[in-house]
Amino acid sequence: MGWIVWVVEDRFRLTRGSLKTFVKTAESGRLRALGFCSECGTRINSQPPNGEAGVIGLRVGAIRQRAELRPRAHLWARSAQTWINDLKDLPRVEKQP
Repeated sequence: MGWIVWVVEDRFRLTRGSLKTFVKTAESGRLRALGFCSECGTRINSQPPNGEAGVIGLRVGAIRQRAELRPRAHLWARSAQTWINDLKDLPRVEKQP
C-alpha cells in the first residue's frame, strides 16, 4: 500500500529539529529530495532539491493539523493493493486490544 501524503505548494515549514535528506530520481525523471527525521529516520517530506519551487509532499503523520485535512484525490493508484477499497467494511477497534 502507498503512503498517505498531503501535497502542498511551497508552504511547508519545519517547526523544530532538522532533516536528513536523500535525493532520488522520480518516475518523472525529476529529482526529489526526501526528508527524514535526523533522530528516528521517519520520512517527513519530499520536495524539489536545492530550494527549487514546486510541489511538496508531506507524510500525514508529520502534520500537526492532520485532523483538519480531508483527502481530495487518490495518487499512485496503480500500485494500491486490491483490498484498499474494502477497509471501510472491516471491524474498527478504537484502542490496542
